[in-house]
Amino acid sequence: MVTAQATKAALDEGEMVAELAQISPEFDREPICGPGRDACALVDARLVRSLQQGERSLFEPAHDRMVDVIRTWISDEEMAAKAVRELLRREWTPGSVSSFSLRRSLRLIDEQREALR
Repeated sequence: MVTAQATKAALDEGEMVAELAQISPEFDREPICGPGRDACALVDARLVRSLQQGERSLFEPAHDRMVDVIRTWISDEEMAAKAVRELLRREWTPGSVSSFSLRRSLRLIDEQREALR
């Protein structure tokens, strides 16, 4: 729910559950807002806000101040790996990779390859 730049990230439910489970291994991976539930408990508690992007339901921290708190739960190593994953999503689309960008990206990926497994 936080980017590598310590800003809010809007995630779908699957991404949100995966990220919460990474931060806390004790986290219950059951759907948070799945079918048969009246509403998402995190939304009801006003910790997370829900928004629609086309057909997708996305969730993000309800308040910018929460980003600072969530950031403290994530190790520096995980933040570095998160930066590489975000770089891959952002830059590795067909037709978007320059040779400079490719060299920089590959160097960052190499530095974080253990964390990406």
